[in-house]
Amino acid sequence: MTDLKALVDQAALDSGQARMPLLKTGPVSRAALLLRNQTSKSPAWSAADDEFLRVNLTKFSDADLARLLGRTEIAVHLRWKRELDIPARSKQPDLISANQIAEGLAVDVHAVCHWVRLGLLTAQRLPGITEMLMIRRVTLLRFVVNWRNWIYFEPRRINRGSHRSKYKYDQDFWDHVRRLALRARRAWKDAWWTPGQVAAYHGVCLAVVNNAVHDGRLPNAVKWGNWRILRSVAKACTRLHTGRGSNMYRDYSPKFDRFIILGTALGLSNSTLAAFSNCTAPEVAYRREQLFVTRQVPDLARSLGVEYNVRTRSLFVDWRQHRRKFPAVTLALRKFKTAPSTLSRLEIVYVRGVLLAWARRWYHRSDRQVQLKRLTLPGLGGWQQLLAIYQKLRAVGIDPLRGVACLVKK
Repeated sequence: MTDLKALVDQAALDSGQARMPLLKTGPVSRAALLLRNQTSKSPAWSAADDEFLRVNLTKFSDADLARLLGRTEIAVHLRWKRELDIPARSKQPDLISANQIAEGLAVDVHAVCHWVRLGLLTAQRLPGITEMLMIRRVTLLRFVVNWRNWIYFEPRRINRGSHRSKYKYDQDFWDHVRRLALRARRAWKDAWWTPGQVAAYHGVCLAVVNNAVHDGRLPNAVKWGNWRILRSVAKACTRLHTGRGSNMYRDYSPKFDRFIILGTALGLSNSTLAAFSNCTAPEVAYRREQLFVTRQVPDLARSLGVEYNVRTRSLFVDWRQHRRKFPAVTLALRKFKTAPSTLSRLEIVYVRGVLLAWARRWYHRSDRQVQLKRLTLPGLGGWQQLLAIYQKLRAVGIDPLRGVACLVKK
């Protein structure tokens, strides 16, 4: 009977039944339980085993480490986490994730992953169920201070973006990264130019610059969305060859330059200025960029009485001071104040440009960018949207249309 009871207890233990109820059934069952617990003891952890864990924790998973060390996966996990107090794989002090880099550099995380695919950043994937892309912090520092990489991110925006989690964001580290990047940026005496800036400097159209890039006459050009050319290379380039046929260089008159600056300050679009000056909208945009690059805008703005913000490159002037130079705009504003529903599509463009010029001026001065975005309605819209902008401006004490009727009658 005793042997039969022992066999039953042994079968219960083998099936996974709880052991405590069996302890209460008799001494024979207790003996079977003690016999069941007599297992071989795991070997003690040596200093070499601990060093192996520290070195290879980010290279192998717990299962792989257990197989290499001849231990169980649970034993390996408890050893490095509880007894050795080693940080988790994703929290190693010398590693940083792609998401954290994206937050620190104020870029999208897909851009960081693309840099890794291009070989600009050397990364490793952490072993485990969820793979994470990790970069060594030393590698990131080398990437940030290299001027060749400044076309991919803006050094001045480092540590100035939004942070999704304040607990995972290393503020001290990114302060250090920003200091190093800005120091390297100040020491660099060159700059990356776009094809538009090169074209404005040489006084040619974009087609000439793009042809020069593809022909190799502007070496070391890098493409990241748009072509980027070193300023030193662009300035050292002789007069760009335009080939036979039509002359791609054009001399702009001072009157045309003054007209562009004044019209931009009023809030008129490139298409509107092009229609008034019998040219194309890209040509207006190109010439204005050329004036900015050659630093002629401050003198032109001063001679015209136009407000010029160097930081934002914004221009503003009260349209009422130049109402006789733009009669179509003045008539459109008068119609908007008296009978807005009768505005034509072209007149809506005039009015919208003037109102947004006033909105940008006031909100830029007050640093209320969020409210400015609310005022800047997407698309062309209709006269109802123009009334919404006008009412918001009047609510803060700004009336761009004050005295419109009497001004037109004079």
